[in-house]
Amino acid sequence: RRVKMIDSFLGNLEIKETLRSIISSGRFPHAFIVEGAEGSGRHTLAKIIAASAVCEGNTSDKPCGKCRTCELVEKDGHCDVLTYAPDGATFKVDTVREIRDNAYVMPIESKRKVNILSDCDKMNEPAQNAFLKVLEEPPEFMIFILICQNASSLLPTVRSRCVTLSVSNPEIDEAKNYITLKTGKPESDIVEALESSHGNVG
Repeated sequence: RRVKMIDSFLGNLEIKETLRSIISSGRFPHAFIVEGAEGSGRHTLAKIIAASAVCEGNTSDKPCGKCRTCELVEKDGHCDVLTYAPDGATFKVDTVREIRDNAYVMPIESKRKVNILSDCDKMNEPAQNAFLKVLEEPPEFMIFILICQNASSLLPTVRSRCVTLSVSNPEIDEAKNYITLKTGKPESDIVEALESSHGNVG
């Protein structure tokens, strides 16, 4: 039996319960901040949120991980789920304006559109202020997921309009079982690596 997408995310029980509650209510926030250390699973969580928003499965089973839309999100191939990243050292204002303009374009296949913004720590104040304009009054169908190491790098006005999910490393045993299954490497090597990285799977 295939493990559900939310259940497959290691540790972070509170985040998983929050997501389940959002999905069952059917009312998605317009913006999430996913904060955590590099390698902690922030991008994995962002994909799970995105899949939850566009999944064609039953509400009680979203994201199912089996439907066409879930599979497309997993492969970065869904036309209504777009990922943006900084151009070099910073998130340029021009990139944010492109995101803002695109946000008002109706979804092509799904009822919702999702924009995943990586490395938002690199979004300077002018770029954040430009982004704030669409964050204040987003289209009904639009969801933003802002990925950063620390939410405090974002303006209070941005943070106040987002649901913040703080990703933490899983327990060593849970991470060990996961990596053993994925890699088949000796358990002693895996435990040593996990202890030196404080359980950071990435």
